[in-house]
Amino acid sequence: MTPVGEPTPSATQADSGSRAASSSFIGDCGLTWQEIDGTEELEIGYHVRPGWQRQGLATEAAIASRDLALSLGHKRLISIIHPENLASRRVAEKVGMRLERHTVSRTGIPVVVYAGQW
Repeated sequence: MTPVGEPTPSATQADSGSRAASSSFIGDCGLTWQEIDGTEELEIGYHVRPGWQRQGLATEAAIASRDLALSLGHKRLISIIHPENLASRRVAEKVGMRLERHTVSRTGIPVVVYAGQW
């Protein structure tokens, strides 16, 4: 996986503020190239620790990642999600993606692929 882009000052400030306030790692979000069904796709990936979920943090970070990708000229983005992870599926929808297909990851795990075209 190759990361795409650099952290923005606002993302760095938000991260610094979150760490300063709590002294704990909240989660991660960013753009990475993923191979899915034999094709390299740019993915918005996000993970939020349980104590910080349901506060809109993943959505906010994913929207910032989407906007970064668009500013770099990317027109299509995906998110690869475990089918039962309804919260992650909702985040993908809020970013502007829709369910595209059910498939199996490179490691043999069933996943759903959400995709958006801008």
